[in-house]
Order: sequence, then structure tokens, then C-alpha cells
Amino acid sequence: MSETAHPPVRQRHRGRIAIAVLLALLGGLVWLAWTALQPANLMPRLLAQLGRSTGLVITARGEVGYSVRGVPEVVLHDVDARMPGATIAVLTADRVHVAVPWSTLRSRGTDLVIDRVELDHPRIDLAEFTRWRASRPPSKQPLPRIPHGIALTEATLVGSGWNVMHLDATFPSFAEGAPVQGHLRGTFSNAGIALPFDVDAAMTRPDTHAGVAVIGTLAPTTRTWSIPARIRMRGAMAIDGGRVTLRPGTLGASMTYVAGTTRIPLVVGIRGNWSASGDGLAIDPASVALRAQDAIPSFDAHGRVAMGDRLELQLEGVLPRWLDVWPKLPAPLDRSHSALPFALDYSGTPAFDDPMHLRLTRDATRFDGRFRVRDVSAWTQANARGTPIPPIDGTLTTPTLVVGSATLEGVEIHTDDPSVQPAR
Repeated sequence: MSETAHPPVRQRHRGRIAIAVLLALLGGLVWLAWTALQPANLMPRLLAQLGRSTGLVITARGEVGYSVRGVPEVVLHDVDARMPGATIAVLTADRVHVAVPWSTLRSRGTDLVIDRVELDHPRIDLAEFTRWRASRPPSKQPLPRIPHGIALTEATLVGSGWNVMHLDATFPSFAEGAPVQGHLRGTFSNAGIALPFDVDAAMTRPDTHAGVAVIGTLAPTTRTWSIPARIRMRGAMAIDGGRVTLRPGTLGASMTYVAGTTRIPLVVGIRGNWSASGDGLAIDPASVALRAQDAIPSFDAHGRVAMGDRLELQLEGVLPRWLDVWPKLPAPLDRSHSALPFALDYSGTPAFDDPMHLRLTRDATRFDGRFRVRDVSAWTQANARGTPIPPIDGTLTTPTLVVGSATLEGVEIHTDDPSVQPAR
């Protein structure tokens, strides 16, 4: 029987010491790694690094959550991002949830992939956002890929005299150079109008000059009327600082004007250069086509439309005819079948509470006056016992006018309504 060889006692002892030292070293490395990954230690460094790269001061005052199950996930609360020294934040959020795959961490950011981004109750000040964007140098840094998408819940966008509230937006995925689809629901509002919307949106790619399409519903609403509508919109988008443009942009809408028991179907088409920023929305130049029924005229016009804290309309166009439901014109105007060129100017609340300026011609007859839409609308719907003079402030000139058995030449009629402020 042969004897089994055993290493010397001193050699076995040295082996145990080496293993113990290695285990202690690994344990120390694990402890250091875990300590570094603790939210209390990791997040200040990450926020500081993110702040240096964006030029923003970013803080998270609430509880920080961290998990490495599946993919690393960070949850921040009470997030605030603002320019240094600014009193108003670019962005605040009750909760920000970011999931980042291990591949991004291993590549130290060279593989720009973020698994998913969620924001609860974010508030974005568009004036501050525009100021921040203007302060940033040009960058060729590629956009991150977000395979499991972006979700905003109960977001608020603050503009100049207007805002978008209760905005829920979801984008199932996001990648540079790839089509993007999303769903948006919320309410635009300013001093005179609320505009709830629920739309699906698509882009050919998240880049300037991308094709954009929007389809869904919106319902401009004031205290006296609403216009629920089904819309389709498309155009070529560009982004310059805080301004988004569609050049050209086309909107088609099928809608219904609702005021009390009145229901009037409308179809509208608008084409032009659209521009949206913190100051609101403008279409300049704009081509507008309206097809209507009852007391609302159909027309084609061109000019400018803008809406922010105020509604601005400058339109010139043609009414094809005088509607039968409007008050009957006196002779010889009633015998003319000529179209009626017009110019319309309005600057006031989106609810049309302020006076509107209208210039209207038919052949050699001219009207130049101001009126309030609600007053004229009520007058046209009044019964025969109402006043024969419409509630307008203006001047009508015509070569000839027949009144009873008398024929008047070179007629000039002035109407004065005290509810309409004189033109400035």
C-alpha cells in the first residue's frame, strides 16, 4: 500500500492565508462598490455630472429609490432643474423614474440606451426652456435610444398667458432616425377659452424637417359656445430653439358649432406656416376655407391667425353670396348676385368678446364698421319685433337706395352702437 502525499503544513497554512486575503479583498471591493451605488452616495454625483453636461442646477429633495433587479432603476422625487441663479425652474417633477440597461453602464455612456423614462406631474416653463436652449452650444451628441418609451402623467406646460394642463403623453419607443408614434391628451387654456384634446401623433423621425401627422379630437369651449371637432393635421416640422414650426402645415376639421340649442355643422381647412412657442400659436401666412350652414357663411380667405393670451385675426377673402337667413337687403342691393369681398380684423379674447372690425363691399356699395359677434348673432336670431338696426358701429355708403316709394342718391348711413368701443 502506497502512502498518500500531503503538502507540508507550512504550505497549507500559506494557502489558507492567501485565500483569506483574497476573500477580504473581494469583500472590501464589494463593500466599496455597494457603498458607491447607494442612492445617498451615487445620486449627488450623478446629478452634479448631469448638471455640468446640461448647464442646469438639478436637485432631488425627496426620497431616492434604487434597484438593480432586471435593469438598474433610479426613482427621484421632488426634482428641480433650473439655470444657475434663476428664480423659475425649467422643469420640476414630483417623480422621475429612469431605467438604464447594464450595457449603457458598462460602456460609460458611449452606448446611449435608456430603457424607459417616466415623469409624474412634470411642469415645464417654456420661456425658461427657450432661454436655456438658447444658452447651450451646438452639439453633435446623438439622442439616446429608449426602447420601452417615455410616459408623462399629469404634465403642465406654461406659456405666455396660456398653458396646457392635465397632459398625459405616451411614446412606446424612441430612437434617432426611426419613426415615433405617441398619444397625447390634455387641455389647452387661456383667459377666454379651454381646448381639451385627445390625439394620436406620428413623426417620420425625431429630427428637424421630419414629417408629422396628428389625428384625433379637440373641442374649443367658451362660456357661451363650443366647437367639438375631429381633426387631421400634417406638415414638415422644424425646431429652432424653443420654437416649433410646420412649413407648410395643413389642418382639416369636421366640427359642430354648439351654442345653447343651436347646432351648426362646419368644415374648415387651414394651410400655411405654423409656428408654436411659449408665446402661443401663429399661422402666417394662412389660407382658410370654411364651409358652413344656416347663419354662418362659407368663405375662402387668406391672412394671419395667432392665438396666445389673445386671439389675432387678419383675414381678407370673399363671401360668395348674401345668405337667405340674414336680414333682407334693401333695393337695389337685393337684386345683385355679386360676391362680397371682405376684410376682417380682430384682436381680443378667444371667446370673441371684443369688437370685430369688418369691411364689406358689393359692387359700388361699401360697409365699414365694428360689432360684437355675440350681439349680432343674437340680433339675427331675434323675432320680427326686434329693432331693424343691427347692433353695429359703422358707415354704409351706396350710390342708390330705395326706401318705400322714394329713391335716394349718394346715400351714406351711419350707425352708432354704444356697446361697441370706437376704433382706436
